[in-house]
Amino acid sequence: MNGRVRSASRSDWLAAGATLAAVAACYGTTLVVATLSLLGVAVAINEALWAGAISFLAVLAWSGVLLGYRRYRMPGPAMLATAGAASVLWAMYGRYHWLIELAGLAALGLAAFWDWRLRRSGR
Repeated sequence: MNGRVRSASRSDWLAAGATLAAVAACYGTTLVVATLSLLGVAVAINEALWAGAISFLAVLAWSGVLLGYRRYRMPGPAMLATAGAASVLWAMYGRYHWLIELAGLAALGLAAFWDWRLRRSGR
């Protein structure tokens, strides 16, 4: 620690929380629907609403990383988050492929973690 004591603000957790929520909205919904199907319960999902929720959360995570960039001025996390959010949006509204979606969410997760580490280091 560098001697400075700093309280955590809500924006410190925005990128990580939104990324986790996007992953949960994406793969958690898939897991729940698959589990219910195995139990014989049919569930209809509005795919436009589902894609919209995932997209909103991905953009929220991207925004959280950009807020961190304003503080520490290191472009790496913002660039990674931009690529991740763009990949998720492409998977939702361009040509869907699960690997593109997974890579985008992984990039957002890495960017959120990198952003969190930079915020904690006091840069």
